[in-house]
Amino acid sequence: MSAAGDLHLSVNSKLATTQRMVELINAEQPDAVMIAGDIFNNDYSTVGSPEAIVAEFKRIDAPLGVYACLGNHDCGYGFDSMLDELEKGNV
Repeated sequence: MSAAGDLHLSVNSKLATTQRMVELINAEQPDAVMIAGDIFNNDYSTVGSPEAIVAEFKRIDAPLGVYACLGNHDCGYGFDSMLDELEKGNV
């Protein structure tokens, strides 16, 4: 099992940071991955490129799946869109 948390993806997030996180997770060769709370930072609409984030989440290689536990910062504006994008990203 591998885990990541408090990503706080927002307008200030760099795609390279998410790409590096995925590389580090995949290097661990986990059976499953848990993304724990505060994936986004209050307002999902501020994420510069949601499609690119989804593409990165899809690159996570975990045979038993990628799971998320939402945090208080995930419940802001665009909540339904955020959930849709996570699902598209196989989370």
